[in-house]
Amino acid sequence: NYSTQHIKWWLLSKKIFMNSQENPQNDNSPLDIEEISKIDSSQLPPLQRHHIRVLAHCLATFQSMRKDPSDNQIPDKLTQIKWCESNSLIQKDEDFINILIDQFASAAVYLEKISSKLEILPLELSLEDLINDAIEKFRDGS
Repeated sequence: NYSTQHIKWWLLSKKIFMNSQENPQNDNSPLDIEEISKIDSSQLPPLQRHHIRVLAHCLATFQSMRKDPSDNQIPDKLTQIKWCESNSLIQKDEDFINILIDQFASAAVYLEKISSKLEILPLELSLEDLINDAIEKFRDGS
């Protein structure tokens, strides 16, 4: 259901990701000010830019979860749960962790589709890859 999915993405951004927009130098944000500026200068509509920000946050979070820097696959669900439980911002909010794990699963699907199209592994994706994919989809109307 698109509307439920959209609401979950919105909740996710409010809980963790809004800090990066309000304070781009926030230590809790995996995106820096240059990356946020790059997304904002993409000339995409606000909803698509927000979607890129969420995917970029998820990608950076997945990258931070890996124990081996050469492991470029999406971390498994257990690794994601352990990461959530060790994150002081959310560790006591079980309802939110459940939403976040669902969103990680959705983001993983998007990241795997993009990486497959580019013939690379998901955690090898860059912000430019995410932006280019969004621009392509927007131009194609999909």
